[in-house]
Amino acid sequence: MFSCWEMNRLCWCGAVAALLLALSVQVPAGIFVYMLGYLQLSDRFASMFPGFYLRKLMKFASDPPAGQTRFVPKTGPFLNGNLVRGLPVPAFVLDARIDWLEAEFKHRDEDVWVATYAKSGTAWVQNIVSLLRGWPGGGFGKVQVTCPWPEISYGFSPSAESLQESVEWPGYRRCHKSHWPQRDHMSLDRLPRSSKVVWVLRNAESVFASYYQHILDKYGFYRVEPDDFPGGQSWDILFDMFVNGELDWGCYFEHAASWWKVRDRPNLLLLRFGEMKEDHAGTIHKISNFIGRPADEKCLPMHDGTVACRDCDAACKAVFNRSLNQSEIEWVRSQSTFSAMKKHEETDDMMKFLGRIGWFRGSHFRSDGSKEEKLQLKPEQLARLQKRYEEVLEPLGMPRELVLSHKLP
Repeated sequence: MFSCWEMNRLCWCGAVAALLLALSVQVPAGIFVYMLGYLQLSDRFASMFPGFYLRKLMKFASDPPAGQTRFVPKTGPFLNGNLVRGLPVPAFVLDARIDWLEAEFKHRDEDVWVATYAKSGTAWVQNIVSLLRGWPGGGFGKVQVTCPWPEISYGFSPSAESLQESVEWPGYRRCHKSHWPQRDHMSLDRLPRSSKVVWVLRNAESVFASYYQHILDKYGFYRVEPDDFPGGQSWDILFDMFVNGELDWGCYFEHAASWWKVRDRPNLLLLRFGEMKEDHAGTIHKISNFIGRPADEKCLPMHDGTVACRDCDAACKAVFNRSLNQSEIEWVRSQSTFSAMKKHEETDDMMKFLGRIGWFRGSHFRSDGSKEEKLQLKPEQLARLQKRYEEVLEPLGMPRELVLSHKLP
């Protein structure tokens, strides 16, 4: 099997063969450009295609730069991750990137950061913020452009150069995603006071259930199958890793503790996933009041090198110019429902391609949270979650119902 670097050396005849194959089997144009970009005839040539970024994603998912420390769990199988500043992270999060974010990243007034532990409703809130900032709604791939993830070096993220240049884009109000705890580049003492952080919190039981399926679905990231777990005990072993802080982003409870300590800061908004489900429209209103209005410019640059122009009906345009009324909230709500985001994902060529090559084995939007609620943890597992709450969060005065949903025996 070719390595990613060997794939880069494929000659033009490989590209011609790919073209002939694509034409002969009538491969959709969007899929073909990913194929061509993956061949990587030259970086300059391939930069014309979205597949250029896919190639780098594939490379770093299996072969991070020399010198990058890998994270080897004690409890379960290797999940293809790195260790950065004591935190287990995905393979495309590197020491160098976090160093850059802390030392060189250029902030801009009124930057919005969507901060979460993984599997807590991140893409949902990214989509809402993007809609409120004037961008069209989208699925997982789209929101990585309108609300990018600066912590990853390659893949679903703009380049460092693009992120820096966006500081100067006129009328552009930025949104970023982060899974980092409240420290290092995400410390509220380091972020400018004008930056606003939307912190989304979801109960531990549902986070784990969603994370479990995410790891098995995203084979291209984690490189594990159910059979890789001794005795086929993937549920129990991954739960042990979750409680022990050995999944990406470390300990759920310590992550929550880091943000809870700054909950009273005026530039932080706490949202609870369960309350968002119960009152979607009210959540939109809260976020809108917190982040403020978007700029009036009709056309704005995008991190993928294109320019996006607003083209929507009167209700949509009203969102950009004044406070939201009920009809305008309903428009944003309709564009950020689970079904709307899933529909966008189903038409995304990148997501379809990753599915066809076996990297993604399920939708990023598996459910609106209802499927996770049906997955049952054992009584002894619930007791371990309770113990971690008592050790980490109860001393901080954090109410139990914010992070645990099961009833005490």
